[in-house]
Amino acid sequence: MPKKIRKIIKRILAAFLARGIEKIDIDQPYKYISFDVFDTMIFRTTLKPEDVFDIVQSKLEDCGKWRHQFRFRDIRQEAEKKARKNNSSGEVLLDAIYDEMQFLSDHEKKDLMQIEQETEYELCYPNPDMLKLYKDFLGQKKKVVFCSDMYLPSDTIRKLLEKCGISDFEKLYVSGELGVNKRSGELFDFVLSDLGIDKKEILHIGDNPIGDYLTPKTRRICAFLYKRKG
Repeated sequence: MPKKIRKIIKRILAAFLARGIEKIDIDQPYKYISFDVFDTMIFRTTLKPEDVFDIVQSKLEDCGKWRHQFRFRDIRQEAEKKARKNNSSGEVLLDAIYDEMQFLSDHEKKDLMQIEQETEYELCYPNPDMLKLYKDFLGQKKKVVFCSDMYLPSDTIRKLLEKCGISDFEKLYVSGELGVNKRSGELFDFVLSDLGIDKKEILHIGDNPIGDYLTPKTRRICAFLYKRKG
């Protein structure tokens, strides 16, 4: 399905299915609560996720480390596209993406990866409403896990969560490390197996109409499609 059509479908689904956080019934007898990470529990100060790459380029230019004629944003996005295409699962981590930038030395790749991750750290901040919900669930002795379709390694995502005041959780599942994602539903299958629980014992909360709502629903997992304020 063309990317443009997928975006239109996601917008339509979000318009009809997404709800504000006040609609979540925290008193339901779920044993586990699963949260999406980016654009649910954590926000970025940028308008779009890929805007992070423009900030990375500005940093590189300021310190004289970017002398190439192409925009870093374009190169970074193309490298990710190639890395995903070259992996049977379509899921990759940051180092696999940078390996596709063959014009860079190993030292340059290492520097760039560090700068990108540092930039993510600087730009992230907690969603205050979701942070409160997270604490409410902990207060009810619910067990919390995080599920993210993401290329950043789990160590980096943990640091972002900790910066946002989130450190008390059972597990963090990252698609790039596991080779399965939420969109296909395989990540949810992995989570249930890893935790040794039935699908009725977990509630998943996220902002993506397909990966965070429709897919878990097809597996009869309770899901809540989150609508951001404003």
